[in-house]
Amino acid sequence: MSLIDLSVKIGELELKTPIVLASGTCGYGIELKGITDFSAVGAITIKGVSLTPKEGNPPPRIFETPCGVLNRIGLENPGIEKVLELMPEMRKPGVPLIANLHAETVDDFKKLAALCMDFDAIELNLSCPNVKEGGIVWGKDPSLAGRVTGEVRKVTKKTLIVKLTPNTDRLEDVALACEEAGADALSLVNTYQGMEIDLDTWEAWRGGLSGPAIRPLALFAVRRVYEKVKIPLIGMGGIKDENDAIKFFLAGASAIGLGSIMLRDPEAPRRVLSGIIKYLKERNLHGIKDIKGRLRWKD
Repeated sequence: MSLIDLSVKIGELELKTPIVLASGTCGYGIELKGITDFSAVGAITIKGVSLTPKEGNPPPRIFETPCGVLNRIGLENPGIEKVLELMPEMRKPGVPLIANLHAETVDDFKKLAALCMDFDAIELNLSCPNVKEGGIVWGKDPSLAGRVTGEVRKVTKKTLIVKLTPNTDRLEDVALACEEAGADALSLVNTYQGMEIDLDTWEAWRGGLSGPAIRPLALFAVRRVYEKVKIPLIGMGGIKDENDAIKFFLAGASAIGLGSIMLRDPEAPRRVLSGIIKYLKERNLHGIKDIKGRLRWKD
């Protein structure tokens, strides 16, 4: 049997494996040193960064749910200048670094992108609000999503990934707008809107739901977008093992993102990758390309 080819190309990025560490749960990769086997990782997406430091929300910031986690971190980060100082520590041999950017204006997105020349790729977080358009979330409106993608495309030649929010009834239109504006790839999905309530105080908090609970929803979102666009997709949302990962490949993802599982199992990349290899070998398949998008609808 020929060797399994696990390499994936996302824009100009050459990933040695299809496993991407999703933004948020892995910090800057520094925190996982000595714990995670980075030889199993195709790319690291750093925790989201803004032009200036953000304190984020006061506690409580995270709630465990029956099958996932609800977070309201509030985009806490030290700002782009500090993050750039951490670059030497963030680098892992053979593992591309992706900068996840969030901003409230097009100009701020452009400024951030221009400062990220030392990163291998840029990911735009379109789940944050546009303050100049009444606070509407960028990723809910195709015209806004396309505009910010196009403007950032003008200031960088880096591989440009757009991370999509699932909290819109125009997901396919948003994806198409980003593709037409110059995105090299799309990552989806970000968290689903949810809430938690304290039974003693009756206080309630809004947050983003992630983890296994959203996996069927995320799978469906990936398939819907796969049927509309031609650029590669990084699928994510509740992936906990190789079975989940393979389902995302079958739905149309070229690579997959590990997020919430990294909070519980920082050794997940090696475990998931080994399972993917075993699955392919057992079926005499030679790589992700042999299963990507190959699901068969039965309804």
